[in-house]
Amino acid sequence: MREKIKKHPLILFSDFRKLFIARLISSIGDKFFLLSLSWLVLSMDNSNSALHLSIVMAANIIPVVIFGPFMGTIADCINRKTCLVLADIVRAFFMAILAFLVCNDNYTIWSLFILSFLIATFTPLFESATNASIEILTDEESISQAVALDSMVLQVSNLLGAFLGGVVIYAVGIKGAFIFNALSFIVSLVIILFIHTNLSVKKSTMAKNFRQEFGQGFKYILSIKPLFALIIFFLIFNFFVSPIAIFIPLIVKFVINEQSNWLAILEGAVALGSVIITLLLSFRNDINEKMYKKIFISVLTMGISMSLIGLSTNRYIIALCLFITGCTLAHVNATAYGFFQKIVPDYLKGRFFAILTTMCFSIIPITYIINGALTNIVSVSTVVFYEGMLSVLAAFIIIFIPKYQLGGDNYGLLYKVD
Repeated sequence: MREKIKKHPLILFSDFRKLFIARLISSIGDKFFLLSLSWLVLSMDNSNSALHLSIVMAANIIPVVIFGPFMGTIADCINRKTCLVLADIVRAFFMAILAFLVCNDNYTIWSLFILSFLIATFTPLFESATNASIEILTDEESISQAVALDSMVLQVSNLLGAFLGGVVIYAVGIKGAFIFNALSFIVSLVIILFIHTNLSVKKSTMAKNFRQEFGQGFKYILSIKPLFALIIFFLIFNFFVSPIAIFIPLIVKFVINEQSNWLAILEGAVALGSVIITLLLSFRNDINEKMYKKIFISVLTMGISMSLIGLSTNRYIIALCLFITGCTLAHVNATAYGFFQKIVPDYLKGRFFAILTTMCFSIIPITYIINGALTNIVSVSTVVFYEGMLSVLAAFIIIFIPKYQLGGDNYGLLYKVD
């Protein structure tokens, strides 16, 4: 165990550790923001609060869909450290404006929508540059562990953000959370500036112009059927699982009839399950064909857990089911991203992960609005139950898609730039 700790990526690679910490701080601020935003919208005197919540939450996703591939291409064209710095500066600026409006009670539902949209616009640039930098900041032997750790950033930030956000909202109100989020981007920026590893792109692998660069990412994905099929599966998977982000505030408000402290508890239950699983996976570096079986079991378990949430009004049972949901989500994400990091060439990583994120996120605004509208017609519990049942059915898709054979021909290495 001591040897494993010594060889852990956070111990071995100081610049990777800096990026990990910067992302963690920034992501905690993001969780503060989403918690505060959702509770602010639900607290507004409006009979359509559920639908408005889904629209505002969609504003955090739509920019990823629209700008993701372009941001990923930029991350493969210029120094990735520059991308990280630029993303933090712009997001801090717009978050400061939003914090000012909220603190002065000078906001509307549309100002929340517009500023959320602008803040989220530069998130794909930060995420693409991060994903494209992991292999550079570590090594081939540690890549699976590093990817699990990278996945854990989001889960740990969700856990800490939910806990701290709930405390802040309960103690001093919503306004402090928006201020904290603006400051978090600044702290993240300062840490990134101390990364010394050269994150420049290898020019020898670059195409002649931006248009060719942009097209190469799509061409790579479409040329490999097992890879494209797996991405389509995740698109379907996201349709059923992503509404959990709006279900949790609605469950707190309308099912268990609790205050913002229980919003933090239920959000924290999902995050705690995710943290435990990703932490365990960070000590393993095996990616193999059993990945498909593991994903099937995780998605099946997640669907059952969501259905049980829909059948219960007991806050503790709901918290337990959300904990299990968090475990399965983390396992699916870490397993899949480790696989993608292993097979995708370095010079395509920025574009690949941007396109992957765009494709998977493209369905989220639609499912947010659909589920938000449904909860205005039938109960939240009913909608959650049927989403869980559909997730169970979706799990069986993984059985029938074409499989990528690791250990045989490496599609990533066979792909050539025209």
